[in-house]
Parts: sequence; C-alpha cells; structure tokens
Amino acid sequence: MGTSLNLLVLESHAGVADHSIEALEAAGHRVHRCHDGGRAFPCVGVTSPHECPIDRHVDAALLVRRGVAPATTPLEDGVPCALRAGIPVVEDGTDLLDPYAEHITTRVTTGESVVDACERAVVESMQPLEADVAAALVPFLEANGMHAGEVGVRLEPLGDALRIHLRTGDLPPMLVGQLSVKAVDTVRTMRRSWSTIEVTTAGTATPTD
Repeated sequence: MGTSLNLLVLESHAGVADHSIEALEAAGHRVHRCHDGGRAFPCVGVTSPHECPIDRHVDAALLVRRGVAPATTPLEDGVPCALRAGIPVVEDGTDLLDPYAEHITTRVTTGESVVDACERAVVESMQPLEADVAAALVPFLEANGMHAGEVGVRLEPLGDALRIHLRTGDLPPMLVGQLSVKAVDTVRTMRRSWSTIEVTTAGTATPTD
C-alpha cells in the first residue's frame, strides 16, 4: 500500500491476535490497543483518556476471533466504539453465529493475510465517502450546465490527514474553488475525522484545518 496505517487491534481472548500484530508491525503499520496486559477493564480510554486510539486517529480496526463465539467478549468492547466513529472494521474469524456479521466492513478471506485485508478495507472504506462528496458537488455542476460525473473525486487517507483529489479539467477557477470548499465541508460532516484536509485540483494542494 505504501502508507503506514494506524490500526486498532481487538481480540476475543487475550493473546489470539499476537501473530496478527507481528504481521502488521512487520509490514510497517502501527498497532494500537484498547486494553493493556489482557485486562478486560478498564480500557485505555478510561485509564488515560487522551490516549484512546479512537479519539486520536485510526485507519481501520482488526478484530481477531477464534472458534465459534455467538456472544461478544469483554476484550471486544472497542468494536462498538470503532463502528460509531465510522472506522472500517475487519474481522478475522468465522461468520458462523457471529454477532458482528451485519456490522463489520469486511472479513479476512481464505488465503488472504490480515495485512492485505486491513489495507483493502481502508481503500474500500473510501468509496462510499467519495460517492457522498461527488453527490454534494452535483448542484454546483448543474448550476453551470454540467452534470454528475464531469468532476472525478478520489479520497486518499494519509495518516491523520486526508487528501481530496478533484479531477476538474479546465473548469473556471471560481467554480473549482466552490467545488473545493464544498468537498471539504462535506468531509467535515462525516463521522470519520482527520486533523488536516487537503484538496488537490490540477496538481495543486491546499491544506485546510
């Protein structure tokens, strides 16, 4: 993928995610945990509120479950937090009687590594957000005699920053400015959050708080 990701790793039972953590760190990704030392309570957010991974920046969450477990476990309590924050959740475990089946973003497929699954989830999680940004630009395009699809949108997560790529072609500078502002405003209304947002049009990038 080429980008070091911040990944929240959760596990059904202490130690079952150890090999996944080793693989993710070996691939250059940064791993964050909700619990220290395998204790179910308290979580990091309780003992050190400013250190909660969800409140900082997480690109995706990996949930490692072993065996058939129809009930959630105390060590998995970070899953609801990730879902509420709009963070993609990848599960490594069976879908049989899985209480998270309807809520996860994707599952590690047969023959796929957890590294590939997490990287894939980050890319795929951008697609609905890109569609939302593109839809928000339509009124501006129609007001200028254009239609949806004439401006391309691609979102590129870069750690705690997000780069919005707009393919604007030879549109008038004023319209490009309007589209850029609307794209940023749309991202800011999403559950996901980034500390810095950049808009790139025709090869230029403008940082935004």
